[in-house]
Amino acid sequence: MMREYIVLITPKDKTIFSLPEEEQKKHIEKVGNFIVKMTTEGVFLNAQPFEENGTILEGSTGNFRVIKKKALAVQIAGFYHVSAKNMEHVLSILKNDPRFEDGPWSMEIRPILSLKGINN
Repeated sequence: MMREYIVLITPKDKTIFSLPEEEQKKHIEKVGNFIVKMTTEGVFLNAQPFEENGTILEGSTGNFRVIKKKALAVQIAGFYHVSAKNMEHVLSILKNDPRFEDGPWSMEIRPILSLKGINN
């Protein structure tokens, strides 16, 4: 049985926005080819890049705080939504992501919890 996972992708060095335009294009092409490969293998569900800017909402009912950030403290570059047999399967797929060829990256992999009434 396959499980779904969210993969949060974080650069450990420089973000794509700090690269020269030609290197950005190469990066996007390599990652795009990797996504095509995952699609062909039947594990890819979705992926999206994130902008550098964001908003943080924190607090509780009646006591919210909204913080707009030009660059968030943790620069999450984007996410993959994949389907795999288990965590080892996800890891074996992600180790082939070409962004690891360009420098240090971090990927936080979280299994998606399936709860009656929420997912189905």
